[in-house]
Parts: sequence; C-alpha cells; structure tokens
Amino acid sequence: MTYQDYLDQKPVILTAALTGGVHGKDANPNLPEQPDEIAREARACERLGASIVHVHGRDRHGENDTGRLQAVTEAIHDRCDDIVVQHSTGGQGPLRERIKALRTDPAPEMASLDLGPFKRDRHIITDHTRDNIDTLAREMRRRNITPELEVFNGGQLAEVTRLAEDGLIDRPFFVNLVFGGANFTPPRPGAVLELVRTLPEGSEFNLLATGRHQRPLTTLAVLLGGHVRVGMEDNLYSDRGVPAESNAQLLERTVATVESLDRPIATPEETRAMLDIEGDTVGGPRPGDELAAGEQAADEGSACPFLAYRSEGDGRSFDHERPYCTVADEFVSPMQADVCNDRFDFDHRSHCDVYREYVESETAPVPEEDD
Repeated sequence: MTYQDYLDQKPVILTAALTGGVHGKDANPNLPEQPDEIAREARACERLGASIVHVHGRDRHGENDTGRLQAVTEAIHDRCDDIVVQHSTGGQGPLRERIKALRTDPAPEMASLDLGPFKRDRHIITDHTRDNIDTLAREMRRRNITPELEVFNGGQLAEVTRLAEDGLIDRPFFVNLVFGGANFTPPRPGAVLELVRTLPEGSEFNLLATGRHQRPLTTLAVLLGGHVRVGMEDNLYSDRGVPAESNAQLLERTVATVESLDRPIATPEETRAMLDIEGDTVGGPRPGDELAAGEQAADEGSACPFLAYRSEGDGRSFDHERPYCTVADEFVSPMQADVCNDRFDFDHRSHCDVYREYVESETAPVPEEDD
C-alpha cells in the first residue's frame, strides 16, 4: 500500500464498526446494542458504501455476550444485500468464549484477530497470548474465515510475519492499524507513516483511530493508499462534545472525504477480491470443536466458590455486575476471574494474597529519590 495506490485510484474498503464492547447507551443513547438495532445500522452503512461491518454481541443489558452473535448475523443477513460480516474475537473473556464468534451458522466471512494484549483501566490486561492467537488463527483457517489482523502497536507487526511463517495466515494480510486510546499506538501522523513503511510485504492496511483522531488519521490513510474503519465503536461524537446520531452519520462524512480525494469506494465484490475472501465459510458445530487448544482444560473446571458478581452502582449500562472476590474483599478484573474459575482448586487464599500485593504495588506512590 503506497501513495501510488492513491494516485492510481485504488478502491477504498470502508468498514463500519457499529457497537463495540466497551461503551454503553449511557455514553451515547444512539449506540446500537441489540441485533435488530445493529442490523438497521448495518443496512444504513451498506447503502452509503460500507462493504464490511465489524460487530460484537451484547445481551439484553448491553453486556458483552459472544453467544448473541448468531442473532446479530442473522439479522444483518435479513436486512442487508451483500455486506461482509466480520465478528470480533477480542475482548476480555476467556478463549472458550471468544472462539464462539467463529462458530455461528453461517460462519462470518471475516473475524478480527488481536495480535497481542493491551491494557485498559488500571488493572485489566487483555488475555491475548500466542497460544490463544494461534488457536483462533487455526480455527479461522479451519472454517475458511478471513482474519483482520489487529495491530495495537508497532511491535505486533512481527506477529504477522510469525503467523505467516507458521502457515496460519496467507497473503494478502489485512492489517488493521489501531491508534489512540488504552496503550495503542500514539495517534500522530508520523506514527502512521512509520507503521505503513514497515508493513510486511503482501499487506493491505486498514486504519482506525479513536475519538477526535478518527477523522484526520483516516484521511491520511486514504492518501497513503490504505483503507479505513469508522463507527461508534471507535468514536461516539460527530463533533467535539456533540454525540453522533448514528454510525451512518460518521460514515457519511468519511465517504465525502474519500470522494473528494478522488478514490473510488470498494463494493463488497471488490472487497472480497482484494482480500481473497472466498465466501464459503464453514459454520456451526464441527468434529473436533471441543478439542481446540486451550478450551478443554478451561471447561473442565468448575466456577470458583469464592467469586461473586456484584454491581459497583456506577450506572454504566455495560458494567452492571463485576467479578468480586469474597476472600480478598475487592472487585477483580475479568481476567483474574477467569483464572479463578478455571483453576478453582488451587490455594485461593494464597493466590488472593499475591493478587492483593500486585494491586498494592501498582497503586503505591513512587518514593522520592534522595538528593
């Protein structure tokens, strides 16, 4: 992907990220959460030129629920003509939950594949180990699902090469460069240029930027011959302090920018050709599903008897209840809860003491150096 691609008027793939798994309607009441809401937004974005929709599943309270992706996919197919559906396999849940995003019937034509962990809030680190990444990549290959490779910082580009060398992904690599928020790549034009320069050969790059950085950095991506993702998962505002009315509103201004720069917008058919999406995914249960690496051991454990789920009472629609350790007498991260649920038979009190020490070390003031 180069400036020459821009000059040659290579079609731009537009992805609409409709809902995400972090914000709730308390942050913007126009955010779609339920299958029919998501499908209506998908249809509106398809009419404007989006050829891919990136979706998460949420339950009736707006909480993350991978199991709801089946209903979301069915609703989108009912309303849309030919759009490519891309499921998220990200988030903070255990592998056995994330892999369900690949087992809907029909399976999605695409799915996101996070190439490493990132931090959120004070004590949350997403659980994207190499074992988990490889398990999801193998499952995508097994079901003929095209991965979108999520790169949260420059070091994760090395994972693209590793996965290719291990035979888990094929060219063209659809690399999604993520800027802003959490500990993603700093949202600066120079950082965009550097990552684009270091893309592995055979890559098509997509770019998303959070919040106020969405508009300028996606415009830069268009000039560099890349593709763009916009939507309310990444940005809840149409202007500074003005909540977006819909995903279509955000996409509409992106379409205007692309057209003003004289690049055509890719149709779903052109998108499938550029990304080598074959469209014959394998959905539903398959022999060996229960043997996917990392899942069987996790499913054999029972829930930790010391864990409860309690509301913090902060009113966030996406966080009604959080895991609470009754031994440590504190809320714990979703990842910590997964560890406890999967390995409940270890010395829990000892483990909680270790976890408490970790929290205290993270929050302790840094001592001043002696003069």
